[in-house]
Amino acid sequence: MDQLTPKNLHNSVSQKTEIKPGGLGLLSTLSEARRYKELFFFLFWRDISVRYKQTIFGVLWIIVTPLMSAGLFTLIRLMLGRDTGTEKGPEVFIIVLCGMVPWAFFSKSLSRASSSLTGSSALITKVYFPRIIIPLASALAGLVDFAIGMLIVIAFLIYGAFLPASGINPGWQILLFAPFVVLSFILAVSIGLFFGAVNVRYRDANVILGYLMSMGMHASAVWWPLAKIPEKYRLLVACNPFVGMMEGFRWSLVGGKFPAIPLLITLAFTLVMMVAGYKYFMKVERTFADVI
Repeated sequence: MDQLTPKNLHNSVSQKTEIKPGGLGLLSTLSEARRYKELFFFLFWRDISVRYKQTIFGVLWIIVTPLMSAGLFTLIRLMLGRDTGTEKGPEVFIIVLCGMVPWAFFSKSLSRASSSLTGSSALITKVYFPRIIIPLASALAGLVDFAIGMLIVIAFLIYGAFLPASGINPGWQILLFAPFVVLSFILAVSIGLFFGAVNVRYRDANVILGYLMSMGMHASAVWWPLAKIPEKYRLLVACNPFVGMMEGFRWSLVGGKFPAIPLLITLAFTLVMMVAGYKYFMKVERTFADVI
């Protein structure tokens, strides 16, 4: 056995590896998460398969739910008389449907991202990996439902375009639909990171979020366009950061006036939530395994 000499001790110390916690930078986090892409795709596929496992109607729910919701809110709008003489039933239905499907994507992505950490507690407490890939995979899984729902929307847009009485005439702006999908996803993940991290310690955070989202559907121009609001209240309603997102979706699908001011408010809110949600998530991430 080699004797422990000052020289050997110096060489041993010089060969030690110092482990430091990773930085809070977004790029460094994404770079680390990239090394766990197999786990990311596993979580993504798990969320999709579990959703339709042992179901009677399966993907049929994705088609039926927005159609029933759009039909109900169309009936309410027509009964209230706000559209009498200005819009026909088919036009109202298509406009409402163009809001219901994107809102369902946003709200479900947000809900899944915020509850994903507590749903993966067994995995979090057993092995290390970047926790941020859990809400990202859960939110991204909502794109499957959204893609199926948008096929229904496109079918009705084509129907409306060939039916003069519908008043629907999609234009070139439909090419700008994709950026609004990206904006909706980023906003859902940003808010989901914050509420997901809070929900690890305080389980009633998801209850609060669910209530806010149910109220938000009625206050965010989902089943009624901003143009239907009286002029004196329009700016106040536009301050809702979700209105710009919904008006952008509707503008890209059925045309109308470009929602410049509401969209700027949505973009500013998204930027703030992206920074705040990410920073808070990374700050408390190291305690997830202890409190979950």
